[in-house]
Amino acid sequence: MVILLTITQCVSPASKEKIAGVKVPTEWVERVREYDYKQDNLPILKQLEGFIKSDTLAGETDSTHIGRGIVDQSSGGIFTLLFINLDDDPAVELVGIFGYARYDPILAVFKMINNSWYLIYREPFFIFNGESGIQIVNTPSANKTFYMRVLNERGSGVYQDAYRFYKLIHNKIYPCLELTNEARIYGWGLHLNQDVKLRLDFSSTSSDEFRASYAYRFFPGPGYDVSSRNNDQIGADAAFVTGEKSVSYVWDAATYTYQPHPLSYPDMLPEDADLTPDKVACFGQFGNDSLFVKAFAHEIQQTLRMGAKEQKSSLQAYLNFVKSLNRTAVTRDNSLK
Repeated sequence: MVILLTITQCVSPASKEKIAGVKVPTEWVERVREYDYKQDNLPILKQLEGFIKSDTLAGETDSTHIGRGIVDQSSGGIFTLLFINLDDDPAVELVGIFGYARYDPILAVFKMINNSWYLIYREPFFIFNGESGIQIVNTPSANKTFYMRVLNERGSGVYQDAYRFYKLIHNKIYPCLELTNEARIYGWGLHLNQDVKLRLDFSSTSSDEFRASYAYRFFPGPGYDVSSRNNDQIGADAAFVTGEKSVSYVWDAATYTYQPHPLSYPDMLPEDADLTPDKVACFGQFGNDSLFVKAFAHEIQQTLRMGAKEQKSSLQAYLNFVKSLNRTAVTRDNSLK
C-alpha cells in the first residue's frame, strides 16, 4: 500500500482570506502540464524565475547555469513535477522540484484558487547523493502528506541527510516533520562516532500515521585505543550502543505536525521501549555528547555491565571525557555571571 501518497485529516473548505502566494499565469501551468521530458526546459525555468523576482532560482553560479542563462545541455537543470490532489479540494495541485543545478534546486507548490494559479510555497534546499524526488504516501486522509530528501551536512568523515514532510491545508503548506535519514561520523577523536540509517513504513490503513525504524551504531573514535580497527570491527567488538528500534508518528491536528505516538504500554521495560524523542534527536545532532549520554542511559549501563572488556574500557573513558566537557561548560557559564 506504499503507493507514494500520504496522510491527514479532512478539513473544511478554505476561507476567503487573503491569498499568500505569487500569481502565476495559467498559460505557464498548462505548458508545464504538457511537458514531454524531452524538450529544452530552460524557457520554463526562466519563466518560473521571473515569477519570483527579485529572487532567483538556486544554482546561478553552478556550472550548469552559465552567465546569460545558458544551461549545460548534458544536465538540462532539474524539472521534476507532479499534478496531484493534495487536499480536500477536488482540483489537482502542481508540486515540483525545479532548478538550474541538480544539487541546488527549490521545492515549489502551485495551487488553483478562485480560478487562478498561485505559487503558494517555495523552499530552496541542497542534495548531493543522487537527486531528490517528491514522495507522496496514501493513507486514509483528505490531505496528502508529501516528503523529500535534503542534505544537511557533508564533509570529511561526516554525512547527514534527512526527509522533510509537508501537508497542504487551507491553501497553505505546513512543514510538519523532519527525520534524519542517514547520519555518519567517522574519525571524530574523543567525541562520539556514529552510523545511522532510517527505514519508513507507510502501511497504516486506519489512521494518519507512519512508522520510522532506525538501525544505529555509536562507537569510539580514534582518540581511544581502537584506532587500528576498521569501522566493521569497531561495530562488532567496541561499540558503545547498537540497536534497531522503531517509533510511530501520528498526525496532530492541533499543531499541524506529526508527533511521536505515546507508548501503548506504560509498564514497558526500557530495553523494550520504542525510540524516545531524545534518541531520535541524537541521531541528527552531531557532537551532542551530553544528549547521547542522557538519551541512551539504559543502553550505556547495559554495556558497562555486560560488554566486552574493550567496550567497557573505551566507554568509561568516553564518559569521563563527557564529564570533563560538562565541568568546563559549567565553569565557563559561572565565569560569565
